[in-house]
Amino acid sequence: MQNRIWKRAAVMGLTLLCVSTASILFALLHHEDGNRWIAFNLTDHNGVPRSELDFNGEYLLTFFGFTSCPAVCPTQMANISKAMELLERKGIDRRVTPVFISVDSVRDDPATVQRYLQRFHPSFVGLTGTRRAIEAAADSFSAVFSATETRPDLAAYEVSHSSFMYLVGPDGRIVDFIPPSTPAEIIADRIGGAL
Repeated sequence: MQNRIWKRAAVMGLTLLCVSTASILFALLHHEDGNRWIAFNLTDHNGVPRSELDFNGEYLLTFFGFTSCPAVCPTQMANISKAMELLERKGIDRRVTPVFISVDSVRDDPATVQRYLQRFHPSFVGLTGTRRAIEAAADSFSAVFSATETRPDLAAYEVSHSSFMYLVGPDGRIVDFIPPSTPAEIIADRIGGAL
């Protein structure tokens, strides 16, 4: 009996510690002091190596996804495309570059990303790379993803990812986290408010 109480207390204490630690880490990573800068070394949809330094002075609206995503990615990409069209009408679209970063290093080579982007706004820049390079990029954004290690032709091959959009300022600092399923009008308003 006493042993069960001790185990229950230990589990409860460990759970509280994990929740507290996760909350603190989230607060530090997303603190409003604006001290979160992005960094990446990837390859664009034309096969050209790109880093965050190539985009200095630009606002980036960045989304992590993958080209064979059945529902979430096409919806988010369509929302971003519509938001870019709304920004065009206001004459401020040239200050913003929409960026798609693939988290599927196995299937999404530059040519695949290029074909995928043809369905969306023409100003999109698509980025891909090795698993390690994508993980490093995702870490700098606090984006989360996972992919199975099985062969891509197997039905069990799966990729999952967070669906936030990240607005990055001209200095490479994240200035806004835009939640999934945010309507294009609100995305455009939030971008316009940050410019």
